[in-house]
Amino acid sequence: MRWWVNYLCVSGSWFIYLAFPIRPMFQQSFSAIMQICLILALNDLNKIAEFKNSYLCSLKPLVMKNILQFLVAALIVFSFSVNPSFGSGKGYNIPVHSITITKVDSSQAVATIQLINYDTSSGFKVDTINWAFIHDGFAFTGWNYNFCDFSTCYYAPNIPSGKTDYLPNKTNGVFKLTVDTFNKHAYSATMTIKVWGNRNVNNPDTITITIDATRLGINNQIVSPSALNLYPNPATNYLNIEASQIGFEPVRALIYNSLGKLVSEQAISSGTAKLPVYDLPKGVYILKMSNSNNREAVKQFVKE
Repeated sequence: MRWWVNYLCVSGSWFIYLAFPIRPMFQQSFSAIMQICLILALNDLNKIAEFKNSYLCSLKPLVMKNILQFLVAALIVFSFSVNPSFGSGKGYNIPVHSITITKVDSSQAVATIQLINYDTSSGFKVDTINWAFIHDGFAFTGWNYNFCDFSTCYYAPNIPSGKTDYLPNKTNGVFKLTVDTFNKHAYSATMTIKVWGNRNVNNPDTITITIDATRLGINNQIVSPSALNLYPNPATNYLNIEASQIGFEPVRALIYNSLGKLVSEQAISSGTAKLPVYDLPKGVYILKMSNSNNREAVKQFVKE
């Protein structure tokens, strides 16, 4: 009676597959279960004769075999139609993961990275795409900028650290970063974003957007990072600062985390200072120092 059990296995799996929503990551597993059941049923055709009173027993073994072979072929086609990424597993593609724009004037800068949902499934018309900032280096540049995902644009400093988007199949989504004004600040900044869907939660993509505006043809108010001496670096409780460039005496210290969020601000009275950092979580931080003439120096340090 094993072939009959396998037939019930196929029917039950198919019913569950069609009647209940199944996450894309489980589609391949259900397809495999149904195929295994059908193959086992094929191997047990010689058991059909045991069921004298069964309607199926009135079918000749060769006819029953042809029916099951047809079901196997149909199931394989169905499996690939609902999950075209049978081998790759993501369901989307990012043709270019990194983009760099070099600016030599103060006009608007726009950088885009495209995501393509190549899923042609009729049963899963929308894929869930998640994104989260790993690092937002634009937050401490002094630029006016905004970031857009597939559906919404956010203006700094009110940009969320991450979000879940929904992308219809066979459509494209675009991540776009726009710098509207540079405010006479010459910097090079990078934004790093983690992107993943339901099918690659443990293997996300990383995209980076860099805008190099260090050669803007404007009045450069930026002081070289070498003008600041930071120690100890890494720091544990306090960070000592010394301004070594003549004529540059900082009066304000700003500390940003790796996402560009301002986490500390302190006024200082001379070119040297001792900043408390013991209450900061471990990680990489950006220190921005400015003097009374709005000249600025930026340098990175590590909190242990």
